[in-house]
Amino acid sequence: MKVGTIVELGQNNRVRLVRVVEKFSKNVTFTSASLSVNGNVTTLSVTLKNEGNVTFRVFGLTLHGEFNATRTWGKMDHEEKHEIIEKTRPNTIPFKVNGSLLIPLFGDQEDHEHDDEHEDMELSSLILQPGQSVTLSFSGVIALHPDEDSMMSPSMVVTPIVGGDYTLRLMGEGYQTFNVTAVS
Repeated sequence: MKVGTIVELGQNNRVRLVRVVEKFSKNVTFTSASLSVNGNVTTLSVTLKNEGNVTFRVFGLTLHGEFNATRTWGKMDHEEKHEIIEKTRPNTIPFKVNGSLLIPLFGDQEDHEHDDEHEDMELSSLILQPGQSVTLSFSGVIALHPDEDSMMSPSMVVTPIVGGDYTLRLMGEGYQTFNVTAVS
């Protein structure tokens, strides 16, 4: 066969392939996670462990659930500031890995000093060796701020709802989920 040849897999091979993928993906596990809210500050801590015998690459994770979104219209130094609090989207917040830090890919947590599109396209990742554990964390305000001259677009702060249940999903060479409840 030549490179690029497409071959249809039979049902037996499909079942075997699914088993291999499932076995492979279960080797990286969430050993613990915590999610807390204090005012506008969200703190997320996740511990992962590679329980397999091969190296895994982790790109980040997503946090799924219902969030409070506080929208503010008007300039911060302007007296006519309007604020609305609502339970709304996003219902998923992705976080990328940078060392042991989790960085939300929502709003202005990203580094805006470099506007090179190619830099933004590069995905940072973390390599987990067999038997290795790592704790990833984020603590800060998850916010989106529009152009400061814009009176029409709101700034928005997103926080988990205390007592709300959330699902964490691993993004990387493996698929795992973990449930966590937000506390104050």
